[in-house]
Amino acid sequence: KQYFGFVRGHDYFSEQEMMDVKEVLYSINNESVHKDIIHEYENKFSQKIGSGQCVAFAAGRMAFFSVLKSFGIGIGDEVILPGFTCSVMVNAVWKTGATPIFADISSKTYGSDVQEIKKVITKNTRAIVAQHSFGIPCEIDKISDFCIKNKLFLIEDCAISFDSKYENINVGEWGDAAIFSTDHSKPLNTFIGGLAYSKNDKIIRSLRAIQNNSSNLQLDHQMRIWKKILFERKYYNPKWYAFGLLVTFISDTTKFISNKFGIANKMIYLEADYNKQSPDISEYRYPSKLPAFLARLGLLELKNWEIEKSNRKKLLSG
Repeated sequence: KQYFGFVRGHDYFSEQEMMDVKEVLYSINNESVHKDIIHEYENKFSQKIGSGQCVAFAAGRMAFFSVLKSFGIGIGDEVILPGFTCSVMVNAVWKTGATPIFADISSKTYGSDVQEIKKVITKNTRAIVAQHSFGIPCEIDKISDFCIKNKLFLIEDCAISFDSKYENINVGEWGDAAIFSTDHSKPLNTFIGGLAYSKNDKIIRSLRAIQNNSSNLQLDHQMRIWKKILFERKYYNPKWYAFGLLVTFISDTTKFISNKFGIANKMIYLEADYNKQSPDISEYRYPSKLPAFLARLGLLELKNWEIEKSNRKKLLSG
């Protein structure tokens, strides 16, 4: 039997390609090389979207938070989100001091709906998040026109819609800024990570300043990520997926028991802020920089994207 899930490990990359990623991880003292790799990844990613630029962070939610900060959003402001979204988006709004406001979604696209957005607009509204769900673009032209007319910031949530188009224009090109996620459940898999995109030079300069002032993930955290990547590469594929899920279940159960009895169990993901309002996180800084070895992995993912896209289309039609 063949099993499929939300996560596909990197079994489609060669041993040499994975060694190249590992080499970047272990070149911890070569900061200039790391910067070059991250900038190359940002440039290659942005070229897939349009004429703007990208700034990478350790998570999509950190990219979102940084976009909000670049707009000057804070206490007293309201940000409209779709009611059907991830908790980390809400937490990012809270972290700025602003208030999240929820609008219902479209039954047609499962994404943001301009008519529902209009129902929750107030004098304190500063920004609107237009979410493209499951690779299906929302009616972004109508939302864009509304934001321009009312002088509101528009942020496209393209977390799971990389390379989707609306009216033959890539998602991400319609708003003042857009965010993309590249965690291991997304179209491009760098295990963790995300990018902010904009065609506005002022926004990009602000995002770059935030990125430059962000911290790196601790080396031992990066090593744990690398080990998990290798695990998923070996087991998170159609042939071994069931066994991989079993091992993961046992591991998660052990972690739960350890935490219950106060035994230290260090995290692999950046999960500590999923269920907390305005999280005060001690294990990593928020926002954090994308590790360079994951940027190298991202370059491989971009190079492989047309093959991956073709495979997905075959699975859908089959």
